[in-house]
Amino acid sequence: MAFDFIGHPSIYRYWDATRCVEFTLQMARRALEVELREETEFLDRYDRVIKAVNQRYDVRGSDLWKLVMMCLDNAGKLSKHRRKQFQYSVSEEVFGFIEKEAGRTLREIGKFPID
Repeated sequence: MAFDFIGHPSIYRYWDATRCVEFTLQMARRALEVELREETEFLDRYDRVIKAVNQRYDVRGSDLWKLVMMCLDNAGKLSKHRRKQFQYSVSEEVFGFIEKEAGRTLREIGKFPID
């Protein structure tokens, strides 16, 4: 695949792209230093909660991953709507355990100060 520039070459002759390149480098650093680290930490918490629930309860995988993701995204709490949505496939005991484990993992990193 080739790019055939059809404009006049003088368009870019005196153009200074320094600020654009600096911005791109800054965003790439942020992606590597912040975004990827945060995503890795989230996946670690997710895996730990999933493992704890799987060791104790038998919950369908598609329901479990949704509930754990929602719980971690919502500061360790499952909304009433989600409880109602999954009430026929997940018991109240499991909801409570997911919240407890999610809260524990969030407290470990200081993002969930409530006991």
